[in-house]
Amino acid sequence: MSTMTESTIRLSLRELFEMPYRAFRVAGASHGEAQDSAEATQFTQVHYGTGLKSLIDICHEKWTKTPTALTRDQHPEHLRFVVTSESALKTLHFGPALVDLATSSDQTVVVDVRLAELNACIDNPLRLGARRADRTLFAAQRHDNALRIRWATPTGDLGRAELDIESAKARADLTVDNCRTHIGSRQESFLPFTTSAVITSAADLESRRAETALAGTEVDRELWVEINHLAQGFKQIDNEGKR
Repeated sequence: MSTMTESTIRLSLRELFEMPYRAFRVAGASHGEAQDSAEATQFTQVHYGTGLKSLIDICHEKWTKTPTALTRDQHPEHLRFVVTSESALKTLHFGPALVDLATSSDQTVVVDVRLAELNACIDNPLRLGARRADRTLFAAQRHDNALRIRWATPTGDLGRAELDIESAKARADLTVDNCRTHIGSRQESFLPFTTSAVITSAADLESRRAETALAGTEVDRELWVEINHLAQGFKQIDNEGKR
């Protein structure tokens, strides 16, 4: 479905998945990693218009094989995983794996990790994980005296809000160290703890995807040309995997 104007190009849902998948593979991602991140890219581009830019930031640095260590710590009320790494992890790259870790047990799980940023790229992994685990999943990142939270419910709704640290601790029972991110599950809604939450319903998400499936969506033409360039060499990698 590619149609172009001087400054934009109209793309189909398939193109918004396929080309990011190829770019991630060329950058060094495995088949499964590329699928997860391409799906997150597509979702973020359709609903926020930022997925392709996040892809370029990752692919220019190649697919980081950041050494990580995982510590498991059993608490009375939850299971805690602490992920340590030499550098902060990119959400579009590691988000799907971190959500998988947060849903790896029937217990309440908290994953403590250092993310470079908490942004919309986490929303699709949270949404899929919440549906799979049948409970609300959240990601919360602390910046000085503020806690930024994004969450997904089992019914497919997405939310985001910002709380001051004292309210987060006293009212929402969330304590996060500065520059750290917690990804986990909870039974309680965040809505009683904030009056500034931005909620996107499952129906609104479905409507936007349906519109894009029918009519496509416009993206910056130069941005798309750059992604095509990043995806060059995919066939060679695919053929090497079949040898």
